[in-house]
Amino acid sequence: METTMLTETQIKKTKPESKMVRLKDTAGLAIEIRPTGAKVFTKEYRFDGRHRKDTLGEFPEVSLAGARARALEINAAVKRGEDPRANDLRHIQKVRLLQAKVAEEEAAKEAVVPHERRFDVVAEAFIDKRALEGVAQSTLDKLNWNLGSLARGKFKGRDIGSIKPPEILGLIEAIQAEDKIEKAKDIHRKLSQVFDYAIGLGLVEWNPAQMTKRAVVRRKGGRHPGLTEAKDVGALMRAIRLYPDGSGQNTRAALLLSAYCFLRSNELRGAVWSEIDFEKATWSVPAERMKGHKGIHIVPLARQPLEILKALREWEGEDVDPDAYIFPMSFRGDRYMSEATLNAGLRRLGYNTRTQHCHHGFRTTFSTNMNEQGWNRDWIERQLCHTDKDDVRMAYNKALYLEGRSKMMQAYADWLDKVELENQKA
Repeated sequence: METTMLTETQIKKTKPESKMVRLKDTAGLAIEIRPTGAKVFTKEYRFDGRHRKDTLGEFPEVSLAGARARALEINAAVKRGEDPRANDLRHIQKVRLLQAKVAEEEAAKEAVVPHERRFDVVAEAFIDKRALEGVAQSTLDKLNWNLGSLARGKFKGRDIGSIKPPEILGLIEAIQAEDKIEKAKDIHRKLSQVFDYAIGLGLVEWNPAQMTKRAVVRRKGGRHPGLTEAKDVGALMRAIRLYPDGSGQNTRAALLLSAYCFLRSNELRGAVWSEIDFEKATWSVPAERMKGHKGIHIVPLARQPLEILKALREWEGEDVDPDAYIFPMSFRGDRYMSEATLNAGLRRLGYNTRTQHCHHGFRTTFSTNMNEQGWNRDWIERQLCHTDKDDVRMAYNKALYLEGRSKMMQAYADWLDKVELENQKA
C-alpha cells in the first residue's frame, strides 16, 4: 500500500473542528489539530513492551521536516535498544550546560557589582527567608521558578538599584502578550516582594515594581469555569474515562480523583501514600498543602476513588515508600506532577479551560449539584474546606461532620457514575 505523506500546505489549510483531527505522516509521525487551534506533532512507538506517544512540538514553530527528522531519530534509538526520552534528557542537559557557560562568560564581561547588591543574590536571600518562614512547598516552587528564572537570566548580576520601572513594565507586558495573565501577575507580585525586602535591607529606597502595578492586567472574578449540567458532567466523566493510555495513565487517574474528591490542584498533586488510609477510607491532606494552612483536611473516600487509589497502589508494588508521591513527574520521581498537567489534560480532551471547565471547576461542579440536591450546606462547605478566617474550631476540627460528609461523598460519586452512564447510553 502506498503511504501518503503530509505537506505543510495541507497542515496550514486544515481547520480545527469541535473534535481533534489527527493527520498521519510516515514513521509513526502525526499531527493533531486540536479544537483550540493548536497543531501539535506527535510520535507513536513502542519501547520496553509499552506503547508511547511523545509530543514533538507545535507547528509552525516545529517544521514538518524537523518533526520527521526527530521521528526518525526516535525510531533509530528504539532500534538500538536506547530510550528516546533518555536521549532527550541528555540533550537538554548538554544545552543547559552550554547556556550556563555562555551566561557565566557574559557576566564576567560586565562591570563588577558588589555581591550583596546583585539582584540574583537578593532574590535567593528572599527565597531562603520565605523557606524559613515555613511557607508551602508550592509557594517555594513558584518563587524558584519565577524569581529564579529572572535571577539566572534577565537580571543576573545586575545591581538591584539599577532596575527601573520601564524594564519591569516591558517584562510584564511581554508575558501578558502571550496571554499568560496569571503568570504575569505572579511574577510582578513576587518582584514587588523582593524590592520591599531590599528596602528593608537598605539596598534601595523605593520599589520600581509598585510603580508599574497599573500595567498588570486584572481579570474579574469567575476565572474558574466548571460544568454543572448533568449531561455535560456525564460527557466529561466519559471523556476522562477514555483518556489515552500510555503516558496519560497518571493524568487520567488524577482527573478522575479530581472529579470524585475535588481537591485543589496542589492538594491533589502533592499527595503521598502515607496520607491514604485504605482501612478507614480517608485521605488526610496535611495543613502545609492546604490553602491558608488551616489544619489537616480529611476527605472521606467513596468506593470509586478508593478503587482508583488501590489500583495505583498495586501498580507501584508492595515495597512502595510511604513518602513517595502518588503522582510523580515522569522523569523526576522526587518531584510531583506539574501544575500545568491537569489543565493540559482537560484541553487534550477538547475542553477550553478558560471558558468551559478547568481543574478548579470540579469544585464548582460538586458545590452546585450537591446544593441543588438539598444536601446539608455545612457539610458541603466543610468538604470544600471553606472556612471563616475567624472560625478556629471549623479550621482545626478535622473530623467535623465526618459521618455526614462520608454519606454525601458516596452519594456524589454515585451521581457522577449515573450521569456518565446516561451519557454513554445517549
